[in-house]
Amino acid sequence: MEAMFNRTQDFVGGFSAQLEAELDAAEARIQQLEEELREQNAGRGRPTTVQTVQAELAEVRQELGQVKKENRQLRKKEEESQDEMLRMRMRIAALERESEGKDAVLKMLTEGKN
Repeated sequence: MEAMFNRTQDFVGGFSAQLEAELDAAEARIQQLEEELREQNAGRGRPTTVQTVQAELAEVRQELGQVKKENRQLRKKEEESQDEMLRMRMRIAALERESEGKDAVLKMLTEGKN
């Protein structure tokens, strides 16, 4: 169970790192597009070019929003998995204590018969 949790956590961590890298790349692309737009506005570039850059910028921002959403969802799933694992560990510990108590009673009963 713990090995499965660790594999899942490794997968989610790796996927989260990948999403964060994509997020960084998208933010860099936004900055690049904004800089291009500023340069074109300063030079009174063609309106169609500005519109194109603005459209690209809007698209990249939309993608960035989606990546951020996915990243939040993955982090939430990871936290939920960690919480579930903790609950399972606590339940296992309680069952082990219960079993030890029953074993002690059983031992006392069997020793009393001898």
